[in-house]
Amino acid sequence: MVHTPFHLLWEGKGAVFIFFVLSGIVLTLPVLRSDRFSWIAFYPQRLARLYVPIWAAVIFTVLTFVVVPRVGYVASDWLRERPTDVTLGAFARDMTLVLGNGGLASPLWSLRWEILFSLAIPLYVYTARIWPGLNPFKALICVGLITVGGAVENAFLLYVPMFMLGSLIAVELPRLRDTGHGMDLLTRARMAWGGLLALGLLLMTTHWIGLGMGLPTRAVGATSGLVVIGACIVVFVAMLWHPVKRVLGTRPVQWLGLISFSLYLVHEPIVVAFGYLFGSAGVLLAIPCAILVAVLVASAFYHLVERPSHVLAKRIRTKMSVTSAPRSDLLPVGLKSSASAINVHPKGAEVEGL
Repeated sequence: MVHTPFHLLWEGKGAVFIFFVLSGIVLTLPVLRSDRFSWIAFYPQRLARLYVPIWAAVIFTVLTFVVVPRVGYVASDWLRERPTDVTLGAFARDMTLVLGNGGLASPLWSLRWEILFSLAIPLYVYTARIWPGLNPFKALICVGLITVGGAVENAFLLYVPMFMLGSLIAVELPRLRDTGHGMDLLTRARMAWGGLLALGLLLMTTHWIGLGMGLPTRAVGATSGLVVIGACIVVFVAMLWHPVKRVLGTRPVQWLGLISFSLYLVHEPIVVAFGYLFGSAGVLLAIPCAILVAVLVASAFYHLVERPSHVLAKRIRTKMSVTSAPRSDLLPVGLKSSASAINVHPKGAEVEGL
């Protein structure tokens, strides 16, 4: 199943591509929709929103090293690639991330790019908004850079343009909605939407299909461009096709979405701990136990860490917005459009990142 479209069931990197595209959308929309957006307030509240959960996750990871020492033989190649002890350098890099992650909890690698994107968001918004007629060409350039970045294994070229695609989607959202409405009016609308979703999901597995076909390493890396196109298609369908929107709006999915960032931060050290705790002979028991505990810990982490980080970030934003003048005057005239804050959660929680 590894080298077939079924790999989608555990395709983590493609999911991160979706995460990067969504981040570009979510952080760009509030800037476009408010004529009183304060950059002075944005940076401290955004960094608090990200770093408080990150710091807590790193400390939690270190505790798992203490509770379940990573000693002894394990049959899993993946487990053997995980660090077996905590070093001061790795701890410092994971706590800062800007210069790279230390690897104590490998999912933190994506948060490094999230932080760098957050710091550069004014440039992204300006680039997406200026000369809107060229946005299709900007998107093609982004996909081209991602393709090259994957082929030559350059992380900067690979990941940075993904956020730009999200910013472009945010700017082009009215046109994309018109496109979605036009698809709804087709005679076989369900077939068209379903085929588009299937195409997006298939493209997200092209990396593994390429490996199975024995393609050269650079050719397999170049499939990153196709994977990110698939990710954008999936985001488009999720935003605009009503059957998918209904599924994503159900209570269980909304709850999973609510704790998903916390789950992303804490799941790996839990999986590794159970791998060492049960050993190679107990893998069939280790897997369900790790999943159950990871979900429970993620729920607790959300309530004890992530949700308070939201509150702290909002307080920082409110205080900084009151004590500083609106900074939308720093943006091009085209960016000063009026609208209300975006709300996607049923309880009305304002989106502040993913």
